[in-house]
Amino acid sequence: MIGKVIKYDWKLNANRYVSIAAILIVAELLLLLSAIFSGWDKFLLYALSVTGFVAALIAVSVTVCQTYARNLSAYGRMLLPVHPLATILSPIVIGAAGVALLAAASYGHQVLYGAATGINLSGLGFRVSINTASAISGILMTTTMMLLLVVNIFFSITIFKTSPWRKLAPWMGILSFFLINWLVSAIENLLFPNRNDAGWIEPKGSESDWFIQIQLADGKFFATAAFEVVVIAILVYAMTRLIRSRRHI
Repeated sequence: MIGKVIKYDWKLNANRYVSIAAILIVAELLLLLSAIFSGWDKFLLYALSVTGFVAALIAVSVTVCQTYARNLSAYGRMLLPVHPLATILSPIVIGAAGVALLAAASYGHQVLYGAATGINLSGLGFRVSINTASAISGILMTTTMMLLLVVNIFFSITIFKTSPWRKLAPWMGILSFFLINWLVSAIENLLFPNRNDAGWIEPKGSESDWFIQIQLADGKFFATAAFEVVVIAILVYAMTRLIRSRRHI
């Protein structure tokens, strides 16, 4: 079922995603050619190219949220036997694929830009030392934080779309978003105090050849990620109940 829903949502937004990709490719190509053939500052042009990837990421995120909001309001979707979980997961899966492609394209662009212009973009001019466990902790923490943010936005949209009090619905959705953010942060501070100080970043080496060593306290980061996964599961379950109640299933 979810595969069909993903295919349906992709067809509805394919033109927008292709447009985002086309605009990004053209913009990055123009900036790369400017860096090669013009006398403009190469690092400044690279900073502008990074801004292009950030803009594309924002466009993908907005599209994901708009897709979910549209599907909740679609009359045909309400009549079809689509499981609420598929309605929730479909735009998230498509968005995650888009973010992964943007990350890969950003890395490839960095390598190409550095090779074409002859400037060193690895670590922005310095080396970074990080062990495998710390890298996994950082990736896991970033992933759960981004997923929690998206699910929280979806939850506020669900409240807005399913609330019987139409005049208060927008404010209820906005309030729920900030309230959940505050509650999660307060509980994390209570359960995992000083979690933001669990890692350290230290410059090392000589003045001419220095690098940054990053060390994360794996236990606290994994515990925080596990807590956020539980919160995500609770919000997803609540959304499925709200969607079912609206459809009278």
